[in-house]
Amino acid sequence: MSLTKKLILNEERVKQIIRRIAYQIHENNMGLKNLTMVGICDEGFELAGRIAKELVSINNKTRIKQLRLDLDKKRPHDTINLNEDVKVLAGQSVILVDDVLNTGKTLTYCLMALLTADVTKIETAVLVDRGHPQFPVLATFSGYQLSTTLEDHIEVKLGKKPEVYLY
Repeated sequence: MSLTKKLILNEERVKQIIRRIAYQIHENNMGLKNLTMVGICDEGFELAGRIAKELVSINNKTRIKQLRLDLDKKRPHDTINLNEDVKVLAGQSVILVDDVLNTGKTLTYCLMALLTADVTKIETAVLVDRGHPQFPVLATFSGYQLSTTLEDHIEVKLGKKPEVYLY
């Protein structure tokens, strides 16, 4: 594993990817009156908010609700908390959003938690897909696919200046 951070996505590219994902979500969900974005703690939640903002600029007729799902990504089987009762998802189309898809473990546990509600549909969106599937889950919407080793690390920063680093 390299200790030197390498910029792989600059601010302009991150914004382009978020806009493209928003268009893909819009096209896949045309005609829906309601859409719920569930962002996985921290960067996934921030990414969900940015995608939701883009969706509103594309089509302000769809009501978009944003929820936050918290869990320990190293031990996702322990505790998963949605910031509202999971029952609010009943009958909803849901987009589960995370910053990076690595093995699929986090998304799998989050999907299991969301499936306790009678949702209409669940799709997944990630900014970076590392392509190391160990669990049977894929991103419906993937911004950037990057081949890495399991020892590599991807760092997504979505603050004032969004960027993605590999080290």
